[in-house]
Amino acid sequence: MFNGKSVYEKFNPFQWGGELSVKQWLIPTTLVWLYYLFLRFSYIASKTEGYFTYLLDDSYIHLGIARNLLERGVFGLTENFSAVSSSPLYTLVIYLLNLCFGLNEYYPLFMNIVGSVGVLWYCLLYLREMKVHFIIALVVVISLFIFSSIELLVFTGMEHVWHILFLLILITLVIQPKPNFWKVALVSLLLSATRYEGLFSVAVAMVWLFWQVKMPIKHLLIIAIAAWLPATIYGLVSIYHGGFFLPNSLMLKSTDIIYTSSYLLPITKLFKLWNQSPLNLLSLLAGYILYMHRADLSKLAPLFIVFGTLLLHAIFGKYGWVWRYETYLIFTLGFFSFVQLAYLPLNGKWHVSLYKYLPIYLILFWRGPAVYHGEVIASKNIYAQMVQMARFAKTYLGTETIAVNDVGAVSFYANTTPMDCAGLSDNQIMHLVLKGAMFTPENFRKLANERKVNYAMVFPHIYWPMHDKNWVECGKFTTKYNLVCADSTVLFFALDSTHAPYLKSSLAQFKMQAPTDCKVEVYGLDYQ
Repeated sequence: MFNGKSVYEKFNPFQWGGELSVKQWLIPTTLVWLYYLFLRFSYIASKTEGYFTYLLDDSYIHLGIARNLLERGVFGLTENFSAVSSSPLYTLVIYLLNLCFGLNEYYPLFMNIVGSVGVLWYCLLYLREMKVHFIIALVVVISLFIFSSIELLVFTGMEHVWHILFLLILITLVIQPKPNFWKVALVSLLLSATRYEGLFSVAVAMVWLFWQVKMPIKHLLIIAIAAWLPATIYGLVSIYHGGFFLPNSLMLKSTDIIYTSSYLLPITKLFKLWNQSPLNLLSLLAGYILYMHRADLSKLAPLFIVFGTLLLHAIFGKYGWVWRYETYLIFTLGFFSFVQLAYLPLNGKWHVSLYKYLPIYLILFWRGPAVYHGEVIASKNIYAQMVQMARFAKTYLGTETIAVNDVGAVSFYANTTPMDCAGLSDNQIMHLVLKGAMFTPENFRKLANERKVNYAMVFPHIYWPMHDKNWVECGKFTTKYNLVCADSTVLFFALDSTHAPYLKSSLAQFKMQAPTDCKVEVYGLDYQ
């Protein structure tokens, strides 16, 4: 391959040439991918009354922050700053799109479609430069896209697709014979600003650059400064406004690391990772590949970076629904495992060599069914619960301040001010949550009185710890076949009896227009 030279001496994904041209393969493949996304988009929307809904409420947090920036000039979901997003770059791009072209909920979807096309082109160009037969390249890329849930990431409306793209670009820059540290620094900045887990990859890449490339320390320092710059600025601004150095979402997810004194926790989390996702089998396969190429370390940079990232993510990160948090590892591990396998001797024609890559296909196929089963149900869940809560709040609660759990859809669609019981968008509440003092009747009553909260839309497991005898339970929403919501039931309370009649009558009116997947019950009325 490449006349006996290392692939990294020849690889440049931005040069054209070889058998795989734009006209012949990239454009047709892109059009097929876009058409496939359109079909899936239409199918998902058909299950939610023709109204496309993202698969997670988190997507609407990005949109809510963008709206709040437009209307109040504040990064957060209320009149106060809060580091509610752990992807400040992604959120700011959505804000800029809203600023330039008007408020629209489809910007995250558009961004992810563009990002997925970028990943598609990267993979095909990489394999073309390796002189991989185009049929094998297409089979590998299609398998990775379908079964590593790139489609699901597109429809979540979250930043994970761009995380994958920037990680691929970083690896490309690092494996060059003479890496340009300024380019590495720029991509490191974009990667960490897109997702904080990007810092794991940058750290491992710096180890490789120091160990194998012998990059000067001053250049490595520039890369480190660039990678930490977004997090540092964001963290200092958050502290200035009474928050934490880390985003609130990371504070909640990382409490077991931040507040534990157990030295065995990292080992425990590593075993947990092995029990939860296809990373276990892919890790074994990649380990075999690393062993086969142990004599030539120049070929191991991509897998070295991904493996190191995997270990750091397992210790300090989190695993999500249908593995959305670690999909970037599954995709890159699967892709570069194929790349490393391509170095092994080929025997026979191209279709015979496909057997060599069979383990990757089997591993990814094992993962695939959960993705396709879950994404339609997830969209229906968010539509039946979060979107309906937002519609109810917008129609009947006006500009009231309301206590609520998941604040994404409510903050974007409605005009109410959310008092976030989870603390994601509220620094004051986050301090109480981390101290374990939020969910007490006394603390909640004090906050509710200070903020003039008259109504609450909360999950049962949130309500019971902070139960107040003056609350009047007026009704509830129940979501069928819940998969992604924190609870299938949302309880509606008037925080005192004077507001109960209005809330009950409003719920009764809303019941007439609620979708079939959202069962509305109203208490204390003669008609249901």
